[in-house]
Amino acid sequence: MTTNYKDHLFHPLEISICGHSGSGKSTLIEKLIKKFSPSFNIGYIKHDSHKFEMDKKGKDTFRAKAAGATNMAISSPNSNAILSNNQNNKFIFRQNFVDSDIVFIEGYKKSLCHKILMWTDSDDDKTLLKQYLDDGKQNLLAIIGESEYAPVDSIRYFNRDNIDQIYTFIRDFWDKEISARPLYGLILSGGRSIRMGEDKSAISYHGNTQTTYLYNILAKFTQETYVSCRAEQKNNSHLSPYPNIDDRFVGFGPTGGILSAFQKHPNAAWLVVACDMPFISSEAIFDLIKRRNPYKLATCFLNEEKNWPEPLCAIYEPKAALKLGQFLAMGKPCPRKVLMNSNIQSLRAVDQKILGNVNTMDEFKIARSQIQAMGMNDEN
Repeated sequence: MTTNYKDHLFHPLEISICGHSGSGKSTLIEKLIKKFSPSFNIGYIKHDSHKFEMDKKGKDTFRAKAAGATNMAISSPNSNAILSNNQNNKFIFRQNFVDSDIVFIEGYKKSLCHKILMWTDSDDDKTLLKQYLDDGKQNLLAIIGESEYAPVDSIRYFNRDNIDQIYTFIRDFWDKEISARPLYGLILSGGRSIRMGEDKSAISYHGNTQTTYLYNILAKFTQETYVSCRAEQKNNSHLSPYPNIDDRFVGFGPTGGILSAFQKHPNAAWLVVACDMPFISSEAIFDLIKRRNPYKLATCFLNEEKNWPEPLCAIYEPKAALKLGQFLAMGKPCPRKVLMNSNIQSLRAVDQKILGNVNTMDEFKIARSQIQAMGMNDEN
């Protein structure tokens, strides 16, 4: 089972390179970043056990800190930096690294995150390794050293010059973490359908209610599928047969439904589809899943007409919950804005028509006629 996000230090896909000073941590991380950077957006976090100072005496930020400021920032057209006395850096870093695909951590050898130990055969190394082996919760994945011989047989060992092997080992580890991540389906049915005049999730385009139609599609591809609805809706006859998730963020539209799903299953990725998208098909969902990039915050189709991401036919990875919550707290409860300001995988749909949504009875009549002319059958 994949590790719970809350059990990580900063990011769901992170590895700490540990060891004592002079063991080669920085050199190894530099080589690994060069290997990973052509394909990944990489975060790097350095833990300094000494009391380092990034500021310089006499500089404006130094003077502001001396005067009593606890949080400072400096910004230029090309770079930004935040200086903080806040010791709750785990939460700050989680926010700042949510758009990283992967994160390398240098240090934090006493943490419980997944780690690789740099080995020099010193007495300090032997003491640290014994501590790790005695504590089964230390998540020690591998040891890297100069010798061709492993210090213990129970832990995978690499020579530090075998960068290709180390790269493959780390990549395989992260791929396994992702493969253990369940994919659940979510049908957004909690809207009030004011313009339509009746519940859009109960309307029939394909010989059955839209809820049933979409549920039958998503159930083919996901381990579990849920209907997102308001608490007063769940006993409605067209919704009650299906597992549901009550919207706990009432009044915040689709973002509220997605966040409610993440509250129920925070370690799952969520395949989200809105009930007012009648042209969605099994082929479209299969295509979305096949081209999914689980290292990104989300995978979605691109609305080519408006050149923006379609947030209501998309796969949201677990770390998306943090970004959705941030935007909601800023008064921006629009999932499209989240995707437009995030590191996502955007796909061109084979047919742009699948992204069409229906909000009025006139649009419904047109869409139903088009669906009948296209011969789209019920997905039972």
